[in-house]
Amino acid sequence: MSSSLRAVVLAAAVAGAPSLEASVIWEGQTSRGSANFEGVELQPGRFGVVSDPRGQMGNVFYCETYDGHPDYPTGKQRCEVKGTKLPDGTIWRMSENNEYYVGWRSMWDPMPTRSGAWIAFMQLKGTGSCHLQPPGGAGCAAVIRTLGDGKLVAHLTCDGNYVIWETAMPPRGSWNSFVWRWRLGRSLSSGWVELWYNGVQQSFNGPRGNGTMRQPAALWECEAQRLKFGVYRSGALNGSGTARAHLWRPRVGTTYADVAPEGGGTTPTPTPTATPATPTPTPTNTPGGVFTEITPSTSGVTASTSDANVPGNTVDNDLATRWSGNGDGTWLQYDLGSERTVAFVKVAVYQGNARRNRFDIQVATTLGQWTTVRSAESSGTTTAEETYDFDDVSARWVRYLGHGNIGSSNTSMNSVTEVSTYTPNTVTPTPTATPIVPPTPTPTTPVGPVELTPVGAAVTASTNDGNVPANTVDKNLATRWSGNGDGAWIQYDLGATRTVTSVHVAWYQGNTRVSTFDVLTSDAPTGPWTTLAAGRTSSGTTTALETHDVPDGAGRHVRIVGHGNTLNAWNSITEVQIWGVP
Repeated sequence: MSSSLRAVVLAAAVAGAPSLEASVIWEGQTSRGSANFEGVELQPGRFGVVSDPRGQMGNVFYCETYDGHPDYPTGKQRCEVKGTKLPDGTIWRMSENNEYYVGWRSMWDPMPTRSGAWIAFMQLKGTGSCHLQPPGGAGCAAVIRTLGDGKLVAHLTCDGNYVIWETAMPPRGSWNSFVWRWRLGRSLSSGWVELWYNGVQQSFNGPRGNGTMRQPAALWECEAQRLKFGVYRSGALNGSGTARAHLWRPRVGTTYADVAPEGGGTTPTPTPTATPATPTPTPTNTPGGVFTEITPSTSGVTASTSDANVPGNTVDNDLATRWSGNGDGTWLQYDLGSERTVAFVKVAVYQGNARRNRFDIQVATTLGQWTTVRSAESSGTTTAEETYDFDDVSARWVRYLGHGNIGSSNTSMNSVTEVSTYTPNTVTPTPTATPIVPPTPTPTTPVGPVELTPVGAAVTASTNDGNVPANTVDKNLATRWSGNGDGAWIQYDLGATRTVTSVHVAWYQGNTRVSTFDVLTSDAPTGPWTTLAAGRTSSGTTTALETHDVPDGAGRHVRIVGHGNTLNAWNSITEVQIWGVP
């Protein structure tokens, strides 16, 4: 919806006239990636767009969190998108005492659970100063989650902390649809909820439900409410393996038909449980860039031993076949053909929903000289591939070194159905203790983009805390600029109008938090501004420069607008390079 139409809507609402808002107010479009949302919380996690592993929904969003990240060894884990942004980059927020429909489809696989340990898949979350005081630790108005007891529940937490609806947890790997209808009031007399699950309106069993289809609820918790989708799990689940949520076409509208994932009011048949399929090996979008699968063909796979189930079965994209080798130290090996940067490995375990494999992931640049990059244990909850992350490493050979399993009649057997290996499309080396950015190249006859970064005197900012803007071009990752608050910006004068093709940004403490930002250009220092990229996020895995390609855009001034990070509202940048066509 355009800014002018929003202005008409707000004016009409103030005057008491019927709402003029377009029926579909917001839609999460996979083509826009993270630009659909105000931010992405990765603690730790990966977010991106992939082809539906079940082959039913086309491209879908995914969020996954996982164990083993050194910055999150214990405690809660999450991968969540939060808030809503319109295609023009404007943040859209719900309004108090208005009614909204919110609809989407979800599919979860893998999703380790444990009795008494909660996992939230969707939240209506308060932000800003809050007038309601929810029970200790609650803090959300409405939540879809499980408590690990085999049930999926809807939970309200502001005017009490109670379940209003429950059903059996859907099978892993099945798509299911949800529609909330909310009236956002701050009291039980002014707010209420309704819920549809797989196209059928549900009755409520909470303390004020009594079998009715509308539950009184105080939903306007804080000065603003925003949506969150993904995986957010309690500390009790740390160590349970990878958890992944897929999301299809989230929408906000003014009628059920606008947002219904079924396309109307009919009752769909829930998607049957499908045989897990290997994720499509095309590029996988993540906050830090794009990963590409580099798994070799069957001719590049060997093993120390096998029964009749041969090593090549682990790269045939078929979870019904497997490799099996008996004995502690039995290995499975992949030749990538040349030295590559390896970012992470995915492994699917035979009968992985009934046993847990123990193994090491090893790499080598010289055959026989192995380095262990990850010691792991599969979750025991899924037969699908699970992700095992580690620091990016250069290798030609990748080895799965098996140490048997827990849960089968033969605990020394190592059986794997599928293995996938991934590399980042753009790799930035990790800086040393006092890293120095390479000197600016000055080619005399440029063939492609060249660096356009100006000197320190040409860098300004909306604010700073004593860490000044010029620090971002001093070729020293030990200095920084810092500006507090959503919308704080830093700006670079290129001296003349240039065509900008990419920006390279290094974030202060970038290996412990994810920063969100926009990239804009203008011919004048005060605008008007053209947005080249909105809602970009850093990877959260490195303090080095990361490359962010942008649509080619002309301008003399380049501005980076910060929207804080996953830990606080600070925008802190250690180094920036701007590349383009002179």
